[in-house]
Amino acid sequence: MTTANPDTERTTSADEPDASTATDGERTDSIPFLAPLIARLRQPEYTGENRCTPCTVVNTAIALLLGASIGYVVLLVSRNSAIAAGTGVLFLLAALGTISLRGYLVPYTPTLTKRYLPDRILRWFEHHEQETAVESLEDIDVEQLLTSLGVLQECERQDDLCLTPSFERRWRDRMEQFREMDRESRETAVSELLELDDDHTVEEYGNTAAIVMVDGTKVAQWESDAAFVADLAADDLLREWSDRWSAFSIPARGELLNSLRMFIQRCPSCDSPVTMGQDTVQSCCRSRDVVAVTCSECDSRIFEVEVTPELQAQL
Repeated sequence: MTTANPDTERTTSADEPDASTATDGERTDSIPFLAPLIARLRQPEYTGENRCTPCTVVNTAIALLLGASIGYVVLLVSRNSAIAAGTGVLFLLAALGTISLRGYLVPYTPTLTKRYLPDRILRWFEHHEQETAVESLEDIDVEQLLTSLGVLQECERQDDLCLTPSFERRWRDRMEQFREMDRESRETAVSELLELDDDHTVEEYGNTAAIVMVDGTKVAQWESDAAFVADLAADDLLREWSDRWSAFSIPARGELLNSLRMFIQRCPSCDSPVTMGQDTVQSCCRSRDVVAVTCSECDSRIFEVEVTPELQAQL
C-alpha cells in the first residue's frame, strides 16, 4: 500500500460546484466548438495521474525559451515592443495549453526524456512525486517487528522467515472472505485501514491498480486488486491478532502490510500459486528493474521492489 499526502497530490473533484474546479467539459459547454477540439488534443496516457513531471518541466522550459525567442525576433522585425510582447505571450499561452492537454509540446518527448535525461535526475523527480508526510521506518526492523507480533517465524526447512502456520491459515481464510465482498463492504474496510472520515471512492483498474480517492485526492494506491485484498484482509486480522497493531501509525501499518505480502504463497484473487522473479517495469519516464511476486494464472502483481545494487548482490 502506498499512501499519499493530500497536500501534494490534490486533483480536481467533479462533484465540487465551485466554478474554479469545473471540469473541462463544463467549461467548454458555453463554447461548443471547443469541446471536440479539446477531446482530439487530449492525451490521457500522458496527463492526469499519468503525467510525466520531467517531461512537463522540460517542455515548459522549452516553451518559455521559444516564447522569448519569438518575441525577440518579432521585435527585431517590427520594431514594436507591444506587438513583440503580445506575440510572445500568445505563443506561450498556446504552448502551455498544449502541454496541459497533451503532456508535452515537443513530439516524442517521453521517449527522448527516458533515453537522454540522466537517470539520477529521473530518480529525483520520481522520488519527489512519491514523497509524502510519512514517518521514516529506517529505525524499525520490519522482520523483527512482524516476528514479535507472532506473524513470522524461522522456516523449518530453510534459513529464512515464513508465516506462522496459524496466521497463514487465518489470513488465507480472511482473504477469501474479502475476495467475495461487495464494493460497499470493501470501502468500509478501507475506511478502517486508512482511518478515513470523509466520503471516498475506490477506483479499480482490473488487475493493474486499486486507488483510493478522497474528495478528488489520491490517498492510497495498490499494485493490483490482489494486493488490495491481501492488505484489507491482513489489517482486519491483525486488529484481532494483536493489541499493538492499532497503535502503529497508518504509514507504519502500510509498510508492514506491504512487506507481509512477500510471504504470500497463493494469489488472493485467483488462488493460483505465486512466482517470484525479476521484471522490467515502465514508469512515465524511465525503466527500472524490480523483484516481483506475481500470480501465476491471473498475472496480478502482489509485491514489487526496485532492484538496488545491495539487493542485486543478494539475488
